Amino acid sequence: MSWTFHQAECTQPTARARAERRESDLRHLQQREAGLVRHLVALRERHAFYPNAVTERQVTELAAKLDQLRARIDDLRAEHGIRH
Repeated sequence: MSWTFHQAECTQPTARARAERRESDLRHLQQREAGLVRHLVALRERHAFYPNAVTERQVTELAAKLDQLRARIDDLRAEHGIRH
């Protein structure tokens, strides 16, 4: 005996599904932003007590990554008219 699964035709997601997906993506990005901020604060504190080239580079790279993520969040909000 075999099973046959019929696939639904490729339909466009509903407006509600798109809005839910957008909100989910935004929440995910905001959680990543919060995690990066916590990590950046910890690295900056470590660098303040034990300054060296490695932690300085890490702080610089993480700050750049955080700026990129914030720009992506702002773009997503602007694209869909979401205010924060």
